[in-house]
Amino acid sequence: MARMALDVGVEQQQQEPVQRWLRRVDDDSVFAYARGHILIRFSDHTPWAHLDNDQLRSARSGNRLAYRVGNIYYDATTNQPSYYEPSDAHSDVIGTPITVLPLDETDRQSCAR
Repeated sequence: MARMALDVGVEQQQQEPVQRWLRRVDDDSVFAYARGHILIRFSDHTPWAHLDNDQLRSARSGNRLAYRVGNIYYDATTNQPSYYEPSDAHSDVIGTPITVLPLDETDRQSCAR
C-alpha cells in the first residue's frame, strides 16, 4: 500500500504543469523550465538548478550560479545577464525576444548581498 502511494506521488509530480521558462539572453532559446523551485535543463530534462530567494543554485553542488533582478538572471561571477523569464509566466516555448541592459555598479552591489 505504501509503495502505491509513493508511485502516485511521483506520477503527480511528473505531471505538475510547467510554471515558468528560462531563456538564454544571447539567443532567446529555452534553456530550462521550472517545476516548483527546481529548474530542469530543457536539452536533457535533468535537474539543473533550484531557486533560493532570488538566487539560482546548482542542483549538484549548491553553488550560486546567478541572481535574479526582476525577470533577469545575472551570472554570479561576471554580473552579466545570462537568462530571463518571459514576462508572461504561462507563455509557450516560442516567445518574444527582449532587450537586456547590464546592471550598473549600484545594482551589482545591492544584488551581491
